[in-house]
Amino acid sequence: SRWRKSIVTDNGIAMFNGLCEETRAVNNGLLIDDTGVLADIDHIGFNVAQDNGEELNFAWTKSGQTDTELIAALDTLVLATWVKTGFLYQPVVTGKPAAERIAVVLNGSEQSTYGTAAQIALATFPDAEELQWATGAKGGEGTAATYDVDWVGFAQEKRNS
Repeated sequence: SRWRKSIVTDNGIAMFNGLCEETRAVNNGLLIDDTGVLADIDHIGFNVAQDNGEELNFAWTKSGQTDTELIAALDTLVLATWVKTGFLYQPVVTGKPAAERIAVVLNGSEQSTYGTAAQIALATFPDAEELQWATGAKGGEGTAATYDVDWVGFAQEKRNS
């Protein structure tokens, strides 16, 4: 997806953009409070917390488990600048090494840190869960701010392996 934040200072605006447990992206079901902490729900995606408003992270959690931050400080966001984020989840892929099962993409560039088959097999990964796209933002203390989403794209392939 392509998005931007109108403010990147601390306590300005927290956000999440990715996949989360179905029906949970409403009524504080995604970002639980003004800190921007993600709720304890199944999710995988990009987030910015209030305490570090310019730092973009990529993380996942299975409900009831510890959050796995695959890439902390993936990007330092710039005020009102469009960012393109995405990920490719390939749990079983012929020809791809087990060390490259989740590829993270930032502004068209695949990152060098990957989610691995071993990480997917852990109880902390939301595998075999129903997930839906969700995005959300929460403003900080009295700060007027906007979070714009320009477009979102999806693809799903079934590969025999």
